[in-house]
Amino acid sequence: MEREECITSLLCTVSGTIIKIKRDDFGLFERTGGSLIGTSMFAMMDESDVSAFSGLVERAQNGQPILNRRVGFKRAGSSELFYVDGGMLDEQLLLLVSDRAMDSSCFVREVLRASNEQFKALRETNEKLGREMARKLEQEMKALDEFSAMNNERVSLQRELAKANIELKAAKEKAESADRSKSLFLATMSHEIRTPMNGIIATAELLADSRLDDEQHKSVSLIMDSGNLLLNIINDILDLSKIEAGQMKLDQAPFELPELVENVVKLLGSRAEEQRNEMKVVIDPKVASRLMGDPNRMRQILINLTGNAVKFTYEGQVEIRVSLLEDSGVRQRLRFEVKDTGIGISKENAERLFQPFYQIANSFSAKFSSTGLGLSITKQLVEMMGGTIGVHSSPNAGSTFWFEIELEKSESRGPQAAPNRQGNGRALRRMEDKDLDTLILLAEDNVINQHITTLQLKKLGFERVLIAGDGEEAVRMWRERRPGFILMDNKMPVLDGFEASRRIREAEQAEGGHVPIISITANAMQGDRERCLEAGMDDYITKPVHLEMLQAVLARFLPDVRAEEEGESLTDDLDLSDAEILLNRKTIDDIAPPPWDEEDRDMLGSLFEMYLTDTEAKLDELRTVLAQGDQGGDLEQIAHNMKSASISVGMVELARILSEIERLAREDNVEAARSRWGRLERVYRQSCQAFRELIGSESMKMISQ
Repeated sequence: MEREECITSLLCTVSGTIIKIKRDDFGLFERTGGSLIGTSMFAMMDESDVSAFSGLVERAQNGQPILNRRVGFKRAGSSELFYVDGGMLDEQLLLLVSDRAMDSSCFVREVLRASNEQFKALRETNEKLGREMARKLEQEMKALDEFSAMNNERVSLQRELAKANIELKAAKEKAESADRSKSLFLATMSHEIRTPMNGIIATAELLADSRLDDEQHKSVSLIMDSGNLLLNIINDILDLSKIEAGQMKLDQAPFELPELVENVVKLLGSRAEEQRNEMKVVIDPKVASRLMGDPNRMRQILINLTGNAVKFTYEGQVEIRVSLLEDSGVRQRLRFEVKDTGIGISKENAERLFQPFYQIANSFSAKFSSTGLGLSITKQLVEMMGGTIGVHSSPNAGSTFWFEIELEKSESRGPQAAPNRQGNGRALRRMEDKDLDTLILLAEDNVINQHITTLQLKKLGFERVLIAGDGEEAVRMWRERRPGFILMDNKMPVLDGFEASRRIREAEQAEGGHVPIISITANAMQGDRERCLEAGMDDYITKPVHLEMLQAVLARFLPDVRAEEEGESLTDDLDLSDAEILLNRKTIDDIAPPPWDEEDRDMLGSLFEMYLTDTEAKLDELRTVLAQGDQGGDLEQIAHNMKSASISVGMVELARILSEIERLAREDNVEAARSRWGRLERVYRQSCQAFRELIGSESMKMISQ
């Protein structure tokens, strides 16, 4: 019986490095502790056979097989002879080792076996690659599905976004429309309320200037104070956007605290008497009587708190108490209390009392109308002053509203809480310098305001007053009668004041001349002043028009009698007490709303320095042009530029003189323009000095004398 064939089969590189030991029946290539893969096959042979076998390998590479070559292999410390067959299988060397001679079929079988193994490995590799490709394809399909889902979600989000943008745009347009409606409402409300208010306050002013006994004068003063208080409330409503934006600024002025409190009591006294309430004031004697702060806002706070106390108290007592908490020598921390014996407030209502539009719902409060804004505004004002506010109350046990603020002491005396308006001697004295025979055109559609303004003008000494009921009639009267001054209402039928002013200015461009046009209107919204100036008006004043306000604008824009006759003006006699004629405080306040801090004063100082630098050079040009008789035709443009710059910093009297020079240059009347030079220099110096004094800057350069 033949023994089973024993062979050793291995794959090598052509250099003899063992790649794979396929079979080792003889244990020729066993190694203790590791594999011989990667080692040289020649290291296992006898040294005498290595060279010869290397030559056989080279022939095998050329296609000649190795057949039954006897080679000695090292084994167990000795050398044994084995038969070796071999040949190239692809790029590798396949070797078969046996202890006896092998026929060719043995090598063929081994080659086939190796090929099968390679094929099997290839098939497994292909299957593995197929599975991997299938897995990758599945992953790609999954990723594609996920991408498709994400893309669908993106499209859905884009649709949602587009829808949201459409809704946002609609909401924005709705909000803008609501804002426009609010502005229109406020403007309309301002106009409709200020129109009758003009009649009330102006009539009270005229009454105050007549012969009245003490009791009558007190009554008229209360009418005027109440009217002015209502006017302040209207202004607060118009400033609502500033409050919401946190842009409202407080004034800083001296005031008499006892007089301010007493005035509040007087204003609310009649209502307290109607409800049989006793009013009491207690002021700590250690509290300074003269303080610095915003008297109008202080008054508003006390009126709100005291008014509520009076409203909700019947047959009881309302007490205003002012106590000193702390005195640092320069400043005092004060506590104001308004205590009543009225209906009281529950704890739940007290916690919400200072919220906007909140009103306590009960049978007693239902008898009184209210916006629910008073206490909310009061809280905001107190907090703007750096103070705190609160309330202690219980139902049927009365209430104590309190607030604590810190105020600076003042040495100067503040304005009287209820000023005496019996005389306007200063106003009348200034009107003596004007041509009282000037024809004044009043364009106003409201009959009451026509009557009141006419009385005011006559009170100031102007008897010649034309009245136009609409803008078209005003333009016609201007063409026919050529008045020397126009008071123009903005909101009139047929043709409004803006368009009427434009038509007059257009006609003046062609015909020459310049009549002062002053807007006298009930509109007081932001942007109204700009609209007036764009329409060609020289300035504007808002209703209700006080007599002093009307006098000031007439004094500013009407030429002086002696100036017309002699080319001189009495304005050279003005001193710093006439700053309200030299400067338009409203223009300056528009640049930097009061109260001014150091940064505001520095900004105004820098603006003034820029104005000085430019105007000094322009004055030299103007002096030269006037001396040379305006041969180059530059006089009108220089005067116009200086006028515009002066208006921008509020120097209205200087701007008025420059406007005269501009007009005279346009009329080629250089001689008359030259006669204004001395007056121009004096008013320039006085205006600059007044501006410097106003902003209180000691570091600003002095005007060259």
